[in-house]
Amino acid sequence: MATSSIFSSGAVVALLFVTAIVCVADWTAVSVPRLARLELVAKPAIPLLLVAVVAVAPGVATSTRIITIAALVLCCAGDVALMLPERQGSSLFLVGLGSFLVAQILFAVGYLRLPHGTLVISGAILVALMAAPAVLVLRAVGRQDKAMVAPVAVYILAIATMAAAAMAGGGVMTSFAWLPIVGGLSFVASDLLLAINRFVRPLPREALLVHVTYHAAIAGLSLGLLVIAS
Repeated sequence: MATSSIFSSGAVVALLFVTAIVCVADWTAVSVPRLARLELVAKPAIPLLLVAVVAVAPGVATSTRIITIAALVLCCAGDVALMLPERQGSSLFLVGLGSFLVAQILFAVGYLRLPHGTLVISGAILVALMAAPAVLVLRAVGRQDKAMVAPVAVYILAIATMAAAAMAGGGVMTSFAWLPIVGGLSFVASDLLLAINRFVRPLPREALLVHVTYHAAIAGLSLGLLVIAS
């Protein structure tokens, strides 16, 4: 069923190599203050490079290709919204949250429409992993802005559904099963770290941790869909 045919494409391998280089540049940008402006280019470039990977990958059904590209474009939009400086009355955080919310739904749909295993086990694992930090985040959000509790709760539900679907998708793969599993869990980790840093308390080296896990997430999820669908 799932093969490594997409990795036999020279264009895919070359684009993934460039993507890896840009990831390192982005991680350096968030770690070295004098290189901070590099992030403005590097971070949105990564999902767009993955869009190129999806576009040239061989043997992938058009519907899966479209869903994956749409999810990555929304991730890019979310990146841009969250990078821009927030001003009083600005709703950029909600724009970013909404973009990533729809991206999570698309990734979930992408995995659920392809062969996948049971959602029960992956769902139980996610509940065990996410319950405590999710409650912590929602309580902190409620203390700061009660109007934000519902949007954040909906987003937490969406990312849990996406991750469960991705992990279930990994369960039917004969090779590269780690791609969707790492992708789903990394997105959960990235967003929880971001939420804890924003609403609960500042975390040391939060930006680097969030970026590394986020890039692992979108790469794992996208490539996992391509492998299952190829």
